[in-house]
Amino acid sequence: MVNKAFTNKKDADGFSVVCQFEAFSAERWSQNFNYQIEHRDDFKAFKQKAKLVVIGSKGKATFATVKKWVKENNPKEYFAKWRCDSPLHKDDCVDIYVIM
Repeated sequence: MVNKAFTNKKDADGFSVVCQFEAFSAERWSQNFNYQIEHRDDFKAFKQKAKLVVIGSKGKATFATVKKWVKENNPKEYFAKWRCDSPLHKDDCVDIYVIM
């Protein structure tokens, strides 16, 4: 099930981020760089445990593709980050780190 924290956050560098973590707040992580620094070891541990899944999003909105994948696969924890869609740019695939 997609939880209420599943939102398309945009960071200062022009990337979209969707995430859900058990060890720390996904909401604060996606919005606050200082929080990311404080929890960098937790995030590094998450990425080491997680499986990397690549999903195709060619010709579709990237956020909708990621949201659909999460809803269908229901991972406990996940993290995806990609360059924001624009009329001039859209990613063909997205890397999602998942723990099922």
